[in-house]
Amino acid sequence: MSKSIYGLKKEHLEALSELEFAEDDEEINAALTRIQGDVIRKLDFLTTILAEAITNADISKEAYRSATERLGKNKKRDERTVEKLRKFILLICVDFNIPKFKGEILSVSHNLTPGTLIFSDKFDIDLVPDEFVTVVPEHKEVDNKALVERLRAGIYRPELKKLDPDVAMVTDGYLPGIMLERKESLRVS
Repeated sequence: MSKSIYGLKKEHLEALSELEFAEDDEEINAALTRIQGDVIRKLDFLTTILAEAITNADISKEAYRSATERLGKNKKRDERTVEKLRKFILLICVDFNIPKFKGEILSVSHNLTPGTLIFSDKFDIDLVPDEFVTVVPEHKEVDNKALVERLRAGIYRPELKKLDPDVAMVTDGYLPGIMLERKESLRVS
């Protein structure tokens, strides 16, 4: 009858405690040898299971790594495809002057982005008015938000309640070397 490892441990401890009072060392040694043999068979069985579990864990790790890598590549490819299609559709809409298109599944429209700041080679922070500059003890930093607001204010059309849809580049003589660049963007709904 197979004994549990806990039962074997109990037998082992009992045999060790009996060793103190034992008159016949051979009997105690035989019990310890039998218990040790049972323990070794249990360990052999358990290490075999451990080896199998380690192998399964390694296989799972490799499968996970491989699947993650494959799915990552698929994700990147799919994102590139979406980006290329968006650019192609935007190009067609701009080239053929189609501001909005309603398809069976998706609708698209295009317009200029709100714009991003561009600093030319001639940009000199010392020429920027103080209201658009933050002075940090070591140096001056441009207040991009204030600059963008100033440049956008120059192309805001109150009658449209939005920025002029036809102005792609904004400059201001008051802000030398700074431009607001607006690019075409595609909106999908």
